[in-house]
Amino acid sequence: MIATETSDHRSESLAAFGEKMSQSLKVGDLVRKRAGYEYPGIIVSVFTTRAGAVRYVVEADHPGFAGMLHIFNGDQLEPRA
Repeated sequence: MIATETSDHRSESLAAFGEKMSQSLKVGDLVRKRAGYEYPGIIVSVFTTRAGAVRYVVEADHPGFAGMLHIFNGDQLEPRA
């Protein structure tokens, strides 16, 4: 479910969804976890939950766990070079 309605029946227009997504991280961005354990990777997917929260699927590119996928919220990630 990506844009028009969430499970609790709150509506979100496609334009508002697109605007929210364009102001945040996107597929292909190199990122790392802001705090805690090390998790550098690349965003491979961006989606909204049924409740309307944006989530990012990051594929790790650290040699110790390369290829592992993890789902984060935007507050947990920061861009990296």
